[in-house]
Amino acid sequence: MKKLIVIINEKKIQVDTFEELVSFLLDREKQEYMELEEDEKLKIRYEKAFINCFGRKNLIINLERIRKDNKKIDFQNIKDGILIDNDYLYVLSLMKNQIIVLLEDKNANIFCKNIKKEKLEGNYIVVNNFVNELLLQYMNQFKEQ
Repeated sequence: MKKLIVIINEKKIQVDTFEELVSFLLDREKQEYMELEEDEKLKIRYEKAFINCFGRKNLIINLERIRKDNKKIDFQNIKDGILIDNDYLYVLSLMKNQIIVLLEDKNANIFCKNIKKEKLEGNYIVVNNFVNELLLQYMNQFKEQ
């Protein structure tokens, strides 16, 4: 079995790395996507977020742009948005908005390295169950910057 299993639209895909996961979710070849400049990656995430928001009441949120515009970031209101600042936030927000379900091998430590796993049963962790905690950890780091 692979380290990550993603379920999207009743389709299950297995990958071994975060980069493979992101490439799959963005419909890009891994090597091609990873070599792009960050502004090109942002554009691709925005386009995919727009598609994912279609027919939903989700916002597309770029925290860095909000910060540059000197606007206050309301962390309570971003919970229903799709965050596009980076690949990690993009994946977390897809889970938060129930667009994907992500399972991680207990030993992989890709998303769940800071999650206490001793009492968890089975070989895989449903990362979606910890998405609020993961987002909060990230947002606390973001606030400190």
